[in-house]
Amino acid sequence: KGSGVGKTNFVYNGPSNGYAIEVKGRENVVLQDFSLDGATKTRNAIHVVSSKNVLIENLDVYRSTEAGLFVKYSHQLTVRRNTFRDSTLWQGFRMLDCPFKDATERRCTDLYEAEKSPYGVVWTNNLLIYENKILNNMQSGMSSHSQQVEFAGNIFDGQQWAGIKLSDSEDLYFHNNILKN
Repeated sequence: KGSGVGKTNFVYNGPSNGYAIEVKGRENVVLQDFSLDGATKTRNAIHVVSSKNVLIENLDVYRSTEAGLFVKYSHQLTVRRNTFRDSTLWQGFRMLDCPFKDATERRCTDLYEAEKSPYGVVWTNNLLIYENKILNNMQSGMSSHSQQVEFAGNIFDGQQWAGIKLSDSEDLYFHNNILKN
């Protein structure tokens, strides 16, 4: 936990295509009250994989290459009152459990990797995404390959391609979101 956005500031200085913060195979994690500059070197500024019960709150995450927040094979996440902005390649917030095998075939049951999850989750599920600002990202603000997600009070603005990209998702509930541009 930091002292607040703009008060606790982290700047990624690791190798290109690394992760500033990786939460892998963890439970009961809180990331709260700080700024994270990916310095256009991070692949994903925050990388959450095969984890359970994660709270991400009051962060300003910016200048990653692929995504400010990337979530895969995880469940019971709450993402609220954050800003994800200025990703230079993909999205501000990305949930991707179903990677492309090639241009025509998807491996939507990437069982090898999912079986390594301590929770056996093949699809990211049970997420609450509230009151986030997702701004000025290269492709779309958010990409969701997920189940059982509630999106409420989020602002999507200034993306180059789309506010929200929904592929292979189910049981999504949207209310009181603002999509611009």
